[in-house]
This record gives sequence, C-alpha cells and structure tokens, in this order.
Amino acid sequence: MVVDEIEAENFSYMRRALEQKSARDVAAYMLRGAIGLPDGVARGCLELIGCVAGGPQDISVRANIVDRNAAARRALALRLEQAKREGDLPEVCDAQSISSWLFAVMQGLIVQAACHVERSTLLRIVDLTLAS
Repeated sequence: MVVDEIEAENFSYMRRALEQKSARDVAAYMLRGAIGLPDGVARGCLELIGCVAGGPQDISVRANIVDRNAAARRALALRLEQAKREGDLPEVCDAQSISSWLFAVMQGLIVQAACHVERSTLLRIVDLTLAS
C-alpha cells in the first residue's frame, strides 16, 4: 500500500529525530525536516492532507492516518519524558503538551511550505519556535 511505503519513510525520519542527543535537537530535526532540510524532502504531507481532506467515504483511511499520527505523537512524548528524566528538560514540562505543540508547528510549516512561503521565512519560524 502506498500509504505504508510513505509512512515507513516518515517513521524512519521520525525515528532519526527521536535519536537526537537533546530534546532541542529532536525538535530542530523535526521542524527543519518538515520544510525539507537538510535533504530537501518535506515530511508529513500525506498525514496532514489525510486528516483534513476527503469525504465520508474516506473515514477508514482517515482513521488509519490519525492512528499513525497519534503513534508518532506518543513516541515524541515518551522521548520528551526521557529528556526530563535525564535533566535535559525541566521536571515541570508537560511532555504531552510539548509534543502536541511541536506537531502543530510542524504541520503548520508543512502547509506554509506547500503554499510556497519562502524558505527563509519558514526557517525564521523554526528559529522562533526553538527559542521558545
């Protein structure tokens, strides 16, 4: 199935993101990857489109994509919990909320990139997000 092939590539990318040394590096890898850095291939478009497009006949496809996206969010939240245990993030950080926030920013970057917003603008958004 084409969705599985694309998803395998995206999960491979996500796995590499989760393997980064620090929580900040994880976030940077994810956000820069959303706009196609460093390799020029933007990530996540299929998931985003699958969640917002289609009609009632597409419910099972959408549910499958939503489940895959939820798994990625959970994996990120677990990595952020690890960062808290290691002292990389303050104990008061809410890993679930940070995970949701990063995915919201990443998906917004994907939409902006699809709308041909200049890469320099997208990189400033990434930099602002990472400075938060």
